[in-house]
Amino acid sequence: MIRVLSILAALVLAASTCWGAAFVTVEDGSFTPNWVTVLVNDTVRWTWDSFNSLDYAVVSDPGQDESWASAELAPGSTYEHTFTHVGAFTYYGTYMGGFKVQGMQGSVEVLDVPEPAVLPALGSFIVAALGCLIRRKRL
Repeated sequence: MIRVLSILAALVLAASTCWGAAFVTVEDGSFTPNWVTVLVNDTVRWTWDSFNSLDYAVVSDPGQDESWASAELAPGSTYEHTFTHVGAFTYYGTYMGGFKVQGMQGSVEVLDVPEPAVLPALGSFIVAALGCLIRRKRL
């Protein structure tokens, strides 16, 4: 019983540290990671690496259900977008007034939240916490 409670406590702690967000670093000419998965209504935060030589913007590709565009931000800055639609969304980096950076591309996969009837409440929480841990390992 103590072992089960310890595992549940670890899952609660893990979920509380990353639930609802994914993190991407904006580096010179790339995004790390360049692909993240979140649940609908989760937020992706892009953070500009302090070693960037240029100010970059993050811009969604046109014609998608989600659209976003940051300003060209300096090293150390952050930008966030909360995804409200399920699907796969692509984006790219720009600099110097909107010039697209060759090869600076990324994608966000947004999954639907499982219905409570599909998984019992505790099961949903455990699945979400484990997914959060997996996402965190990829970052």
